Amino acid sequence: MEHGIPEPALAQGLHWLVVMWSGEVSDDERAAWQRWLAAHPDHERAWQHVQRIDARLLGVSPEASARALAVSGRKAGRRQALRLMGFGLLGAGVAGLAARQVPWSAYAADYRSAVGERRKVVLDDGTLLMLGGDSAVDIHYGPDARRVALRRGELYIETGHGPRAQGRPFIVTTDLGSIRALGTRYSVDRRRGDVAVAVYEGAVEIQPSQGRPMVLAAGQAASFTAAGAEPARTVSGQQPSWLNDQLVAERMRLADFLEQVGRYRRGVIRCHADVADLIVSGVYPLGDTDRILASLSAALPLRIARYTDYWIVVEAG
Repeated sequence: MEHGIPEPALAQGLHWLVVMWSGEVSDDERAAWQRWLAAHPDHERAWQHVQRIDARLLGVSPEASARALAVSGRKAGRRQALRLMGFGLLGAGVAGLAARQVPWSAYAADYRSAVGERRKVVLDDGTLLMLGGDSAVDIHYGPDARRVALRRGELYIETGHGPRAQGRPFIVTTDLGSIRALGTRYSVDRRRGDVAVAVYEGAVEIQPSQGRPMVLAAGQAASFTAAGAEPARTVSGQQPSWLNDQLVAERMRLADFLEQVGRYRRGVIRCHADVADLIVSGVYPLGDTDRILASLSAALPLRIARYTDYWIVVEAG
Protein backbone atom coordinates (compact mmCIF):
# COMPACT_ATOMS: atom_id res chain seq x y z
CA MET A 1 0.00 0.00 0.00
CA GLU A 2 1.50 3.32 -1.13
CA HIS A 3 0.59 6.41 0.95
CA GLY A 4 -2.36 4.43 2.27
CA ILE A 5 -3.74 3.80 -1.22
CA PRO A 6 -4.68 0.14 -1.92
CA GLU A 7 -2.60 -1.46 -4.64
CA PRO A 8 -5.65 -2.48 -6.73
CA ALA A 9 -6.71 1.17 -6.92
CA LEU A 10 -3.20 2.20 -7.97
CA ALA A 11 -3.13 -0.52 -10.61
CA GLN A 12 -6.46 0.71 -11.97
CA GLY A 13 -5.18 4.29 -11.95
CA LEU A 14 -2.13 3.26 -13.94
CA HIS A 15 -4.35 1.43 -16.39
CA TRP A 16 -6.26 4.65 -17.01
CA LEU A 17 -2.99 6.54 -17.26
CA VAL A 18 -1.89 4.42 -20.20
CA VAL A 19 -5.35 4.56 -21.79
CA MET A 20 -5.15 8.35 -21.76
CA TRP A 21 -1.52 8.29 -22.90
CA SER A 22 -2.50 6.37 -26.00
CA GLY A 23 -4.29 9.38 -27.47
CA GLU A 24 -7.09 7.03 -28.59
CA VAL A 25 -9.68 7.68 -25.90
CA SER A 26 -13.25 6.95 -26.96
CA ASP A 27 -16.29 8.63 -25.43
CA ASP A 28 -17.22 5.32 -23.77
CA GLU A 29 -13.75 5.04 -22.21
CA ARG A 30 -13.88 8.61 -20.98
CA ALA A 31 -17.25 7.94 -19.36
CA ALA A 32 -15.92 4.72 -17.80
CA TRP A 33 -12.93 6.59 -16.40
CA GLN A 34 -15.25 9.18 -14.82
CA ARG A 35 -17.45 6.46 -13.32
CA TRP A 36 -14.36 4.78 -11.87
CA LEU A 37 -13.22 8.07 -10.33
CA ALA A 38 -16.59 8.62 -8.66
CA ALA A 39 -17.01 5.04 -7.43
CA HIS A 40 -14.73 5.25 -4.36
CA PRO A 41 -12.56 7.84 -2.55
CA ASP A 42 -9.55 5.55 -3.00
CA HIS A 43 -9.92 5.93 -6.77
CA GLU A 44 -9.67 9.71 -6.56
CA ARG A 45 -6.60 9.40 -4.29
CA ALA A 46 -5.01 6.90 -6.68
CA TRP A 47 -5.70 9.21 -9.59
CA GLN A 48 -4.06 12.15 -7.82
CA HIS A 49 -1.04 9.94 -7.15
CA VAL A 50 -0.63 8.82 -10.76
CA GLN A 51 -1.00 12.45 -11.90
CA ARG A 52 2.21 13.17 -10.03
CA ILE A 53 3.81 10.29 -11.89
CA ASP A 54 2.40 11.70 -15.13
CA ALA A 55 4.17 14.98 -14.47
CA ARG A 56 7.45 13.06 -14.59
CA LEU A 57 6.60 10.99 -17.65
CA LEU A 58 9.02 12.92 -19.84
CA GLY A 59 11.47 10.32 -18.57
CA VAL A 60 9.64 7.70 -20.62
CA SER A 61 11.04 7.37 -24.12
CA PRO A 62 8.42 8.69 -26.59
CA GLU A 63 9.78 6.24 -29.15
CA ALA A 64 9.29 3.32 -26.76
CA SER A 65 5.74 4.30 -25.87
CA ALA A 66 4.84 4.86 -29.50
CA ARG A 67 6.17 1.41 -30.43
CA ALA A 68 4.31 -0.14 -27.54
CA LEU A 69 0.98 1.41 -28.41
CA ALA A 70 1.31 0.26 -32.00
CA VAL A 71 1.63 -3.44 -31.12
CA SER A 72 -1.20 -5.46 -32.67
CA GLY A 73 -4.19 -3.40 -31.65
CA ARG A 74 -4.97 -0.93 -28.96
CA LYS A 75 -5.46 -3.28 -25.99
CA ALA A 76 -2.31 -5.29 -26.66
CA GLY A 77 -0.45 -2.06 -27.23
CA ARG A 78 -1.48 -0.66 -23.89
CA ARG A 79 -0.41 -3.81 -22.05
CA GLN A 80 2.95 -3.62 -23.78
CA ALA A 81 3.22 0.06 -22.92
CA LEU A 82 2.70 -0.73 -19.25
CA ARG A 83 5.48 -3.29 -19.38
CA LEU A 84 7.88 -1.00 -21.22
CA MET A 85 7.21 1.86 -18.85
CA GLY A 86 8.33 -0.42 -16.05
CA PHE A 87 5.22 -0.06 -13.90
CA GLY A 88 4.97 -3.85 -13.42
CA LEU A 89 1.33 -3.95 -12.39
CA LEU A 90 1.27 -7.72 -12.04
CA GLY A 91 3.64 -8.98 -9.39
CA ALA A 92 5.83 -5.93 -9.04
CA GLY A 93 3.39 -4.17 -6.74
CA VAL A 94 3.71 -0.54 -5.77
CA ALA A 95 7.49 -0.55 -6.15
CA GLY A 96 6.83 -0.47 -9.87
CA LEU A 97 5.39 3.03 -9.55
CA ALA A 98 8.84 4.50 -9.22
CA ALA A 99 10.28 2.53 -12.11
CA ARG A 100 10.34 3.79 -15.67
CA GLN A 101 12.16 3.29 -18.91
CA VAL A 102 14.58 6.19 -19.11
CA PRO A 103 16.32 7.28 -22.32
CA TRP A 104 19.70 7.11 -20.64
CA SER A 105 21.61 8.60 -23.57
CA ALA A 106 19.69 11.82 -22.94
CA TYR A 107 19.45 11.71 -19.16
CA ALA A 108 23.12 10.87 -18.71
CA ALA A 109 24.25 13.46 -21.28
CA ASP A 110 26.97 16.01 -20.55
CA TYR A 111 24.53 18.92 -20.86
CA ARG A 112 20.73 18.88 -20.61
CA SER A 113 17.98 21.47 -20.59
CA ALA A 114 14.65 21.09 -18.85
CA VAL A 115 11.25 21.45 -20.50
CA GLY A 116 10.76 25.15 -21.26
CA GLU A 117 14.41 26.00 -20.52
CA ARG A 118 17.03 27.47 -22.84
CA ARG A 119 20.55 26.68 -21.72
CA LYS A 120 23.77 28.39 -22.80
CA VAL A 121 27.02 26.41 -22.91
CA VAL A 122 30.43 27.79 -23.95
CA LEU A 123 32.97 25.10 -24.85
CA ASP A 124 36.71 25.37 -24.28
CA ASP A 125 37.40 26.34 -27.91
CA GLY A 126 34.98 29.27 -27.71
CA THR A 127 32.08 27.49 -29.39
CA LEU A 128 28.69 28.71 -28.19
CA LEU A 129 25.88 26.17 -27.80
CA MET A 130 22.29 27.10 -27.02
CA LEU A 131 20.08 24.19 -26.04
CA GLY A 132 16.36 24.54 -26.67
CA GLY A 133 13.74 23.10 -24.35
CA ASP A 134 14.08 19.43 -23.33
CA SER A 135 17.38 18.92 -25.17
CA ALA A 136 20.56 16.97 -24.43
CA VAL A 137 24.09 16.79 -25.87
CA ASP A 138 27.34 14.94 -25.26
CA ILE A 139 30.71 16.57 -25.96
CA HIS A 140 33.58 14.57 -27.46
CA TYR A 141 36.64 16.71 -28.18
CA GLY A 142 39.43 14.55 -29.56
CA PRO A 143 42.75 15.27 -31.28
CA ASP A 144 41.23 15.00 -34.77
CA ALA A 145 37.73 16.45 -34.40
CA ARG A 146 35.33 18.30 -32.13
CA ARG A 147 32.11 16.31 -31.88
CA VAL A 148 28.81 17.19 -30.27
CA ALA A 149 26.28 14.35 -30.12
CA LEU A 150 22.70 15.65 -30.14
CA ARG A 151 20.78 13.10 -28.09
CA ARG A 152 17.47 14.91 -27.94
CA GLY A 153 15.86 18.20 -28.90
CA GLU A 154 17.31 21.22 -30.67
CA LEU A 155 20.60 23.08 -30.68
CA TYR A 156 21.94 26.40 -31.96
CA ILE A 157 25.70 26.62 -32.62
CA GLU A 158 28.20 29.42 -33.16
CA THR A 159 31.45 27.58 -33.81
CA GLY A 160 34.61 28.78 -32.10
CA HIS A 161 37.77 29.59 -34.04
CA GLY A 162 40.34 29.93 -31.28
CA PRO A 163 43.68 28.09 -31.03
CA ARG A 164 42.03 24.95 -29.63
CA ALA A 165 39.87 24.72 -32.74
CA GLN A 166 42.71 24.68 -35.24
CA GLY A 167 42.91 21.55 -37.36
CA ARG A 168 39.84 19.97 -35.76
CA PRO A 169 36.56 20.09 -37.69
CA PHE A 170 33.36 20.71 -35.74
CA ILE A 171 30.78 17.94 -36.23
CA VAL A 172 27.30 17.47 -34.77
CA THR A 173 26.28 13.82 -34.78
CA THR A 174 22.78 12.33 -34.55
CA ASP A 175 21.39 8.83 -34.89
CA LEU A 176 20.42 9.65 -38.51
CA GLY A 177 23.66 11.25 -39.69
CA SER A 178 26.06 14.12 -39.04
CA ILE A 179 26.49 17.82 -39.81
CA ARG A 180 29.97 19.24 -40.38
CA ALA A 181 30.49 22.97 -39.90
CA LEU A 182 32.38 24.98 -42.50
CA GLY A 183 32.79 28.04 -40.26
CA THR A 184 29.27 28.92 -39.34
CA ARG A 185 26.19 29.70 -37.26
CA TYR A 186 23.49 27.09 -37.59
CA SER A 187 20.82 25.06 -35.81
CA VAL A 188 20.09 21.33 -35.61
CA ASP A 189 16.73 19.92 -34.52
CA ARG A 190 16.20 16.17 -33.93
CA ARG A 191 12.50 15.83 -34.60
CA ARG A 192 10.16 12.84 -34.53
CA GLY A 193 11.20 11.36 -37.88
CA ASP A 194 14.11 13.43 -39.17
CA VAL A 195 16.76 16.04 -38.44
CA ALA A 196 16.22 19.66 -39.50
CA VAL A 197 19.23 21.91 -40.18
CA ALA A 198 19.17 25.67 -40.83
CA VAL A 199 22.25 27.77 -41.67
CA TYR A 200 22.46 31.45 -40.72
CA GLU A 201 26.11 32.15 -41.56
CA GLY A 202 28.81 30.20 -43.41
CA ALA A 203 27.91 26.69 -44.55
CA VAL A 204 27.52 23.10 -43.35
CA GLU A 205 27.81 19.69 -44.93
CA ILE A 206 25.02 17.25 -44.11
CA GLN A 207 25.97 13.58 -44.20
CA PRO A 208 23.02 11.18 -43.83
CA SER A 209 24.21 7.88 -42.43
CA GLN A 210 23.12 5.98 -45.58
CA GLY A 211 22.82 8.76 -48.16
CA ARG A 212 24.81 11.27 -50.14
CA PRO A 213 26.30 14.39 -48.55
CA MET A 214 24.72 17.79 -49.15
CA VAL A 215 26.11 21.30 -48.58
CA LEU A 216 23.86 24.06 -47.21
CA ALA A 217 24.89 27.71 -47.54
CA ALA A 218 23.80 30.65 -45.38
CA GLY A 219 20.09 31.27 -45.71
CA GLN A 220 19.29 27.64 -46.52
CA ALA A 221 17.65 24.84 -44.57
CA ALA A 222 16.93 21.17 -45.16
CA SER A 223 15.72 18.07 -43.36
CA PHE A 224 17.26 14.63 -43.62
CA THR A 225 16.71 11.04 -42.59
CA ALA A 226 19.23 8.21 -42.59
CA ALA A 227 18.43 7.59 -46.27
CA GLY A 228 19.06 11.11 -47.55
CA ALA A 229 18.27 14.81 -47.47
CA GLU A 230 15.35 16.76 -48.88
CA PRO A 231 16.00 19.64 -51.32
CA ALA A 232 17.22 22.84 -49.69
CA ARG A 233 14.74 25.60 -48.95
CA THR A 234 15.11 29.23 -47.89
CA VAL A 235 15.29 30.04 -44.19
CA SER A 236 14.25 33.41 -42.79
CA GLY A 237 15.81 35.29 -39.90
CA GLN A 238 19.26 35.35 -38.37
CA GLN A 239 18.70 32.69 -35.72
CA PRO A 240 16.13 30.05 -34.72
CA SER A 241 12.78 31.49 -33.71
CA TRP A 242 12.85 29.69 -30.35
CA LEU A 243 15.72 31.93 -29.27
CA ASN A 244 13.19 34.77 -29.54
CA ASP A 245 10.59 32.82 -27.55
CA GLN A 246 8.59 32.09 -30.69
CA LEU A 247 7.54 29.02 -32.63
CA VAL A 248 7.24 29.76 -36.34
CA ALA A 249 5.26 27.17 -38.28
CA GLU A 250 5.26 27.13 -42.06
CA ARG A 251 2.81 24.50 -43.25
CA MET A 252 3.82 22.15 -40.44
CA ARG A 253 1.96 18.91 -39.62
CA LEU A 254 -0.02 19.28 -36.40
CA ALA A 255 1.70 16.24 -34.84
CA ASP A 256 5.13 17.76 -35.53
CA PHE A 257 3.97 21.17 -34.32
CA LEU A 258 2.75 19.72 -31.02
CA GLU A 259 6.05 17.93 -30.57
CA GLN A 260 7.74 21.34 -30.70
CA VAL A 261 5.22 22.82 -28.27
CA GLY A 262 5.83 19.92 -25.91
CA ARG A 263 9.42 21.03 -25.41
CA TYR A 264 8.11 24.13 -23.68
CA ARG A 265 5.21 22.69 -21.70
CA ARG A 266 5.56 20.28 -18.80
CA GLY A 267 3.65 17.05 -19.07
CA VAL A 268 2.43 15.18 -22.12
CA ILE A 269 0.60 16.36 -25.23
CA ARG A 270 -0.81 13.54 -27.31
CA CYS A 271 -2.11 14.03 -30.85
CA HIS A 272 -4.84 11.72 -32.15
CA ALA A 273 -4.11 10.13 -35.52
CA ASP A 274 -7.31 11.61 -36.97
CA VAL A 275 -5.90 15.15 -36.75
CA ALA A 276 -2.14 14.49 -36.94
CA ASP A 277 -1.87 15.59 -40.57
CA LEU A 278 -3.70 18.90 -40.23
CA ILE A 279 -1.52 21.80 -41.37
CA VAL A 280 -0.44 24.59 -39.01
CA SER A 281 1.05 27.95 -40.01
CA GLY A 282 1.74 31.09 -38.03
CA VAL A 283 3.88 32.60 -35.28
CA TYR A 284 3.16 31.40 -31.74
CA PRO A 285 4.47 32.52 -28.28
CA LEU A 286 6.43 29.73 -26.61
CA GLY A 287 6.02 31.46 -23.26
CA ASP A 288 2.26 30.85 -23.31
CA THR A 289 1.49 27.32 -24.47
CA ASP A 290 -2.12 27.59 -23.24
CA ARG A 291 -2.57 30.41 -25.74
CA ILE A 292 -1.06 28.23 -28.46
CA LEU A 293 -3.51 25.43 -27.74
CA ALA A 294 -6.43 27.85 -27.67
CA SER A 295 -5.37 29.26 -31.03
CA LEU A 296 -5.25 25.78 -32.53
CA SER A 297 -8.74 24.88 -31.33
CA ALA A 298 -10.08 28.16 -32.74
CA ALA A 299 -8.45 27.74 -36.15
CA LEU A 300 -8.71 24.00 -36.79
CA PRO A 301 -11.44 21.34 -36.52
CA LEU A 302 -10.10 19.83 -33.31
CA ARG A 303 -10.71 19.70 -29.58
CA ILE A 304 -8.27 20.08 -26.70
CA ALA A 305 -9.12 17.44 -24.07
CA ARG A 306 -7.52 18.34 -20.72
CA TYR A 307 -7.38 15.46 -18.26
CA THR A 308 -4.92 17.23 -15.94
CA ASP A 309 -2.66 20.26 -16.25
CA TYR A 310 0.03 17.83 -17.37
CA TRP A 311 -2.04 15.63 -19.62
CA ILE A 312 -3.60 16.86 -22.86
CA VAL A 313 -5.00 15.02 -25.84
CA VAL A 314 -5.64 16.84 -29.12
CA GLU A 315 -8.42 15.11 -31.01
CA ALA A 316 -11.02 15.71 -33.70
CA GLY A 317 -13.58 18.36 -32.75
